[in-house]
Amino acid sequence: MKCDICKKNEATIHQTIIVNGHIEELHYCEECSKKGLAGLNKAFSMEDFFGAFLGGEMRTLQPTCKKCGMTIEDFKKTGRLGCEDCYSELRKYILPIIESVHGRTTHVGKTPDSDVVESVPSKKENQVSLLTKELNAAIDKEDYERAAVIRDRIKELKGSK
Repeated sequence: MKCDICKKNEATIHQTIIVNGHIEELHYCEECSKKGLAGLNKAFSMEDFFGAFLGGEMRTLQPTCKKCGMTIEDFKKTGRLGCEDCYSELRKYILPIIESVHGRTTHVGKTPDSDVVESVPSKKENQVSLLTKELNAAIDKEDYERAAVIRDRIKELKGSK
């Protein structure tokens, strides 16, 4: 029998899942299993376990946008938000996801030329803003040596306009 994932290798792992009377058989090769492509971790969950006793699927409460009904799970699946209110309604849940994907939550990529769009802050202005936040944090921690280095970097950026 061939692997359900790669369709190439011989399946050596056979899994039977029974949820609410529905039987599903899955077959994986060792290679796909090691790569984590097989659904072995999600095959049996507490949700499935309790759902079987309660006669159906368990619903977990998720943060939801009040305007469009978008949930965090929807965002994880699509990578898109439903409306403009999602940004404020789901902010504290979305930011960690964005940071895990991009490494930060502020835009540091290309911006339009300043003569095209006057209101868009320049890359230098963005750097100065970030450094100012770092400077304030260093002062709060009483790390004055670091604060002096950051202060000098800010002066350097402001001087090279």
